[in-house]
Amino acid sequence: MQCRATQQALSLLEKAIGKPYFSDNGFILYHGDSLELLAELSRHNFQVKLTLTSPPYNIGKEYEPKRSISGYIDWCEHWLGLIYQLTHDQGSFWLNLGYLRVPDKGRNVPIPYLLWDKTQFYLIQEVVWKYGAGVAAKKYLS
Repeated sequence: MQCRATQQALSLLEKAIGKPYFSDNGFILYHGDSLELLAELSRHNFQVKLTLTSPPYNIGKEYEPKRSISGYIDWCEHWLGLIYQLTHDQGSFWLNLGYLRVPDKGRNVPIPYLLWDKTQFYLIQEVVWKYGAGVAAKKYLS
């Protein structure tokens, strides 16, 4: 049995974007184009109190089209704007992004630095996730 808050959220979501792909114990999952789903939620005045996202890093994985840096930043600016529209005044936004090589600028530039002036969100701080993979290097500091 789902809690009341989950039932309310599910009811609002179903009115805005239809039945979820999966739903159980407070977990609601939709399968679709995130830009289309976010835009549709905006049209229904849906608001969220927390968004936690880890979008593609534009590094050529099989699930993402490789874009130019400016194309990638434009794409990020678009979905960031949609999320901002959906975020409650007292809401929070957590963004997990990696690094990009920016020709003639830097080897491993944190992607949020490239988005600094492209979002209405006020960026407060950076959370550093220490793990064994990523931008580690043997021939230069990382």
